[in-house]
Amino acid sequence: MAWLADVSGDSKLALELFFGMAREDDPDERTFVAALMACVHLSASEPPVPREDGKLVRIQSLEKGMEIHSLAAKFGRCEHRFVGSSLVDMYAKCGDMVKARAVFKRMPSRDVVVWTSSIQGYIDNGVGWKTIKLWGVNFYRKCGVMSAAEHLFGSLAVRDIVAWNALITGFGQQGDTSRVFEAFREMREDGVRANAITFVSVITACSHGGIVERGREFFQAMDPDSGIVCGIHHYSSLVDLIDENDSAAYVLMASIYRSAGLWEDHDKLKTIQEAALKADKKSSLHQAVTRW
Repeated sequence: MAWLADVSGDSKLALELFFGMAREDDPDERTFVAALMACVHLSASEPPVPREDGKLVRIQSLEKGMEIHSLAAKFGRCEHRFVGSSLVDMYAKCGDMVKARAVFKRMPSRDVVVWTSSIQGYIDNGVGWKTIKLWGVNFYRKCGVMSAAEHLFGSLAVRDIVAWNALITGFGQQGDTSRVFEAFREMREDGVRANAITFVSVITACSHGGIVERGREFFQAMDPDSGIVCGIHHYSSLVDLIDENDSAAYVLMASIYRSAGLWEDHDKLKTIQEAALKADKKSSLHQAVTRW
């Protein structure tokens, strides 16, 4: 991999060497990262030009980066976190935030490096501060730093349902049900209507906190007239509220699977519960299962 030494000096030569090597060998993760870095270096000296959609991109560097991306997919290197982070950075530096976002979403795990690359990419490409701050809220939420997420949330000029959902979900993931309820109340007082995602978050929080009755109240509060339709995730969250030895939970879950046409899942659930209940033929759960 002698070509790696050329990255800082001559990006064009480095990429030529990379593509030549890729025709004869299987590049490893470090090689792909170095090639993408060369692409980023190349983009720094390339003036952006308008594309058909009006976006300004560094087209030559972008095309080289897309070729590298294609090879990374071919050799199964895209799942590597450093390759993924480098792809996000490359697309952002070349001006294609749609592709940067697509790579970001497909990454199995996202660390501070890739989050920073994404946020910086939006800044460099002229995305509004509201979007960037919302990304920051999500970043801190997923890192479990809710104090920072809450601080950034408070700085938003307009706090819409997407921002509120990010905050409520974050408190729920931290197991802070009191803050979930407080944020839900503040959201309503702020004049923002809860949506289906909000209710999944609060019911799930109730489930994890063992607050059964409050969870049922939230479930019953969903109003179809307001466009909130109960889906599989709401029912799954409701089932989690019920004790795992309660036959009603399994009967409800089986009913959901049947209604959704998920017969394979329905049959798996039935098989698992029948096997678990062989030792207790007289239980109400066994009797309920046999009626499915």
